[in-house]
Amino acid sequence: MNEHNDNVVSSKKWSLEDILFTIIFILQFFFIMWLTKSQLTMGMKTSISLIASIATFALTIFWYKEPLKAQWVSFRATHFWKKIVVAAILVFGVYLLLSVTRQVMPLEWLNNGQSADTADETLTLFSIIGSIISPLLAPFSEEILFRYVFIGKTKGKSLQIVMLFVQAIFFGLIHTMSFGGNPLATIPYMVIALYFGIIYMISKNIWMTIIIHFLFNASGVVVPIVFLVMMLFK
Repeated sequence: MNEHNDNVVSSKKWSLEDILFTIIFILQFFFIMWLTKSQLTMGMKTSISLIASIATFALTIFWYKEPLKAQWVSFRATHFWKKIVVAAILVFGVYLLLSVTRQVMPLEWLNNGQSADTADETLTLFSIIGSIISPLLAPFSEEILFRYVFIGKTKGKSLQIVMLFVQAIFFGLIHTMSFGGNPLATIPYMVIALYFGIIYMISKNIWMTIIIHFLFNASGVVVPIVFLVMMLFK
């Protein structure tokens, strides 16, 4: 039973939910681009982004609860803690790829595009909370769409390889808001999307990349959490 679950990554056929989910992400991409260039305060942008993250997470769990549940059972069936340790080790690969990619890229490509006024804006308590919660929710919806749907539901190895690069580009672009609207600065994220995609194609279980992605994002919110605690006890 475990071997069967491991091999059945997806039904290899896009459903109506898959199509709608992809459309939602495309619309979200254009909305994020507008939000990045808008005159809203950083607090407002973070608030809107948080609401969108929660809504997308809820939609992901609602539409994909069955494959998530089935693959979780498979993930836990054998060598569970060994898989967790492997996932934790693979997180270091994400940091390594980000570091190497950024080192070889021209510095002007890495400009986040933010004005001095935006960069110096004082963070509110709510914006800090938003910056903590959103990255912890994102791995679920992003892994389902980019790895499970884009790669897992594509028939044929050749097309899967094509989709491996397509999802990497798309994955990078949806993070444009994090870099002040500069798409070139998202290239390192496209590289780690390739990394996640390859891991998914090898593991054949979406929970492996969800956990790696979650651990990576969680490690990035440690500083905001410490800052939040300092604010509360100041």
